[in-house]
Amino acid sequence: MQKLIHRTIAFSLSFTLLMSSTSVYAKSNKKGASANDVNIRQIVLPSELTNLPKYPGAVYYNQSTKGKVLVPVNFWGEINRSGLHFIPVETNLISGLSMAGGASSLSRLDNIKLIRQTDDNVKVKEFNLSDGGDKLAYLEQLQPGDTIFVERDTSREDRVFYTTLVTVAVSVLSTWLLYEQINKNR
Repeated sequence: MQKLIHRTIAFSLSFTLLMSSTSVYAKSNKKGASANDVNIRQIVLPSELTNLPKYPGAVYYNQSTKGKVLVPVNFWGEINRSGLHFIPVETNLISGLSMAGGASSLSRLDNIKLIRQTDDNVKVKEFNLSDGGDKLAYLEQLQPGDTIFVERDTSREDRVFYTTLVTVAVSVLSTWLLYEQINKNR
């Protein structure tokens, strides 16, 4: 099954690259090289090649990080792919969150924290992204070792709890009132 998935991905990437007639991807610099010669090291990172089966004619392409310095940034909390991510240097907070899969549906976007350790100090900056983010969120460059924390919005869970509580209370009250009415009419 995994072999089939890899072959399907390889075919679709190859087809996409072949059909784009306006661009040349990883053109060989060697003299006498034909137009079909491709240098795979120019279009993928070495880490992407390990443990990846190679099939004749397959092309592996990752445009987002090729040739860029990557820095480690931690994304914690209600993010779709939380954990340690290596992102390109000079990435802003909004783009970094997007690279980590974006905020989940349970995220509290009005209090996103950027935690940065400098020497002996820990600085915490808070951002409100509930309306798409303010100017500071787009200007804030992520640095190596930063931690982004997105809190969980518990208002939905609280709403369900209180709705259930009110429903049970109304049910008990109506049962008691019905019981009193029946006893009164006897």
